Amino acid sequence: MEGDKPVKCSSFEEAFTAMFKWVTDKINSNDLALQVLETAIWIEINGLPLYFYDARDRAIKMGILKDGKLV
Repeated sequence: MEGDKPVKCSSFEEAFTAMFKWVTDKINSNDLALQVLETAIWIEINGLPLYFYDARDRAIKMGILKDGKLV
């Protein structure tokens, strides 16, 4: 998952886990602007984008993410 190289996943959980790990790594290395996080990173579901914060909220509701950590 680098730049415009999309990753194909078989489930939302798999996609969110990949997204979350990539975003966390980029934030920890100071290599990700908030504008990019908010506008250029998403999970595509049925052709529609689910941007990071909405994906995060869905992951929390599904029990994939708790207290800022993957479960």
